[in-house]
This record gives sequence, structure tokens and C-alpha cells, in this order.
Amino acid sequence: MTTQESARPVRDYAGIRSPGPWRDIDHPRQSFTGPLVHEITVGWGDCDPAQIAYTANIPAWSLDAIEAWYRHCVGAGWYELNLRYGIGTPFVSLGFDFKSPVTPLHVLGICVEVTHIGNSSVSHAVTGRQNGTLCFTGQTTATFVEAAAMSPLRIPPNIRSSIETYQSAQGS
Repeated sequence: MTTQESARPVRDYAGIRSPGPWRDIDHPRQSFTGPLVHEITVGWGDCDPAQIAYTANIPAWSLDAIEAWYRHCVGAGWYELNLRYGIGTPFVSLGFDFKSPVTPLHVLGICVEVTHIGNSSVSHAVTGRQNGTLCFTGQTTATFVEAAAMSPLRIPPNIRSSIETYQSAQGS
């Protein structure tokens, strides 16, 4: 048994396996131009009685944008990171400031930038804009863990390299 292997048995839940031992992505991703802007189509059903986006949707849309960032930067979303690579990235901090209402009138673009890379954590800034107007800003921090044991994990080298390349190409 290697140091990465866990004594915990791999279970099958109706065809969905529990996370196995963690492993790095095969190779770093190297091709980025500017920060990712994830687009959200805001619908009437996303709004509250004040006819603006329900407040709780803003962090949820931001997390959708960060998951899109993982797919773009690392090549795998959270589901695949957990089950295929055995890596979890739970959030340890979320903070949002609201600047202007989000409405169904325009597409919401959420820009995702890396602000800090630690030994086992990554911090993002998210910025939401509609039709050129700043609607909100957010700051998040997630930590890398071995998914099966939920124990701390240093960011694996190829994932770290991908994040560092993205950060240097984001232009901020």
C-alpha cells in the first residue's frame, strides 16, 4: 500500500463509487488568456418580490462560476475531482458585497480570478457584471483535502502549476 492509498474500502453506490486514493491530474494545463468570465442567464424565477435576483442566488451563481473555473483551469469539475482524483476542495471562507441589483434584463458575467495560492488552499475573487455595471464582488477560499478522509492535502504539483499559469495569465 502506498502512502496515498487509503485502508478505507471503495464502495459502489448505485454505480457511483466513493472517492478512492487521491492523485494529481496527468499534466498541467498551460493555455489561458485572461480570466474566465462565466455567463449566467438570469430568469424571472430567480427573482424575489422586489423583482431583482434573490440574494441567495448570487453566492450559488458564483460557486457555479468557480466550478466552471476548475473545469477550465484544471480540466475537472468538483464531481470528477472528488471521485476520479480523490480530491475535495471545501470552502473555508465566503464573502460578498452587493453594488447594484441583478435582474433578468441582461446576461450576468461572473469573472473568476485567483488572488492567492497557499500550500493547500486557493483564494478567488469573483466579480459580477451586467451590461457593464458592477453588481457584486466576492472573495472565497477553498482548501484541498483528500476526499476519502477529509484530511488536508498540499495542492498536487500539476494542479498547482495549472493554477499558477492561470493566475499569471489573468492580467490583474
